[in-house]
Amino acid sequence: MGELPPDALRSHIFEFLPGAVRRILSQLAIHGRVLPEELLQGQPGWSEAARAFGLRLGLWRRTPGGLATDDGWSRWWRAHFSRADCTRLHLDLAQRFAREARPGEPGAGRAGLALLEAHRHFLAAGEIGRARTYARYGAGLLVEAARNLSRSGRYGDAAHLYEAIVDAAERELLPVGRRLGSYARHYLHFNRARARLEPMEETERGYRRALEDWDTHALFWSRLARVLFYRGHREAAFQELQSAQRLVPEHPQKQTVLVARTVRGLLRWERRTQASERVLDAVLVWDSYQPDTALAEEVQSQLAERLEQGWQTQRIVLPGAPLLIFTQRLSVTWGRAGAGWFSEVLDTAGRGASPLEALRALVKELRAEAVTLLRGYTHQMDAEMRQRKQLLLGAIHIIESTLDASAEKSTWVFGDLERDADGRVWLTTGGHHDLHFEVPAELAPPGPLGDYPRFARVRTGASGVPLGPVLELEDAFRRSEEELWTAWEQRLVDAG
Repeated sequence: MGELPPDALRSHIFEFLPGAVRRILSQLAIHGRVLPEELLQGQPGWSEAARAFGLRLGLWRRTPGGLATDDGWSRWWRAHFSRADCTRLHLDLAQRFAREARPGEPGAGRAGLALLEAHRHFLAAGEIGRARTYARYGAGLLVEAARNLSRSGRYGDAAHLYEAIVDAAERELLPVGRRLGSYARHYLHFNRARARLEPMEETERGYRRALEDWDTHALFWSRLARVLFYRGHREAAFQELQSAQRLVPEHPQKQTVLVARTVRGLLRWERRTQASERVLDAVLVWDSYQPDTALAEEVQSQLAERLEQGWQTQRIVLPGAPLLIFTQRLSVTWGRAGAGWFSEVLDTAGRGASPLEALRALVKELRAEAVTLLRGYTHQMDAEMRQRKQLLLGAIHIIESTLDASAEKSTWVFGDLERDADGRVWLTTGGHHDLHFEVPAELAPPGPLGDYPRFARVRTGASGVPLGPVLELEDAFRRSEEELWTAWEQRLVDAG
């Protein structure tokens, strides 16, 4: 005798099963997933012996949530029994689930799931009106249960429940409106992120998808911007915040959510990850915002406290402003100054109405001072200025800060002409440190050089420091010292 096909073997087995075991197997097969044992225990013929008999034969298995059979029995049952038999079983299960959680009696997540199962079985039994009633209540209970799980810190469990809602909605098993579906999707990814169950790029995609169905929700925009900031995508984050300002209707909490809550999230992230750039992000987001709620005032105090501690950075890069790059990490600090703010680093302070304005002023002050010191001759400075120049030019990266870009390509010097052993002519400035600049042959005077000094325009380096060679050589200067200083000052003015 040959081996029986699987379906024929199942038919043969089912025929010889006791009635109570058949009933259990039929309900597990038509349900198609884990069925709580308490729903089975109330049916006629249920017994521990029947349950144990099925377990021994491998007809079903025990799980933490109840009993379940395999997909093969589910397919076999639907293929071998009449529509009337299927409807009878679906209706019986629908009523059992409905007794577990009745509409109007909110409960935990299990109640919501029971209502969804009641919806599914009423629908399969053709009871469309009752199916809609239970689905509507079930969706609300599930969302409330998921929200409570999230609030209690059970982010993984909350994400699992939100995922069930989103999945049921997508398969049109649950009549979920666009906004409720958007809410469930957003908090699915919010809780998955909190439980570290997905990378941030997946969280970003989920937040964007939720906003497609609810683009006026301020908190959704705030969280999307924060994820972008966390990933280091500052420009994209500000673009989303600009979109939010345009799309979110005006209401008393709008700026508190878009500005204050975003800043609070950035400060928390910086504290948790030690990502110092989030401090600058917080300053940029806050901008000139004046708190208009109690929460916003609280966040402003948190921001001020954090800024007073100092921001360790090597780069100050502000939108629409020249950058400032240091040779090493320095601590930039802020503080309140009356109704405004000040920002300080390298013994220089900038002041403004907001932390951002103060930082902009600080950058402007430092850059201007550095340029002035770059263009000045060290040997002509007093001790205090020389010390200041040494401090700033040692702490600020001149090239990367593009401070050299504003320096002139040439400058004026004053000195005597000399001829070396090879016949080349040089201009020597004298002073504390002799500087020598070669005079090209076409500019060098023929014959004796004379004893009078001359003004010369020489090429400068990337930072405005005179390097030579001589680009322009004037005639010997034969006037008084007073006239010399006047001529020198005029050339400095002309050079900018």
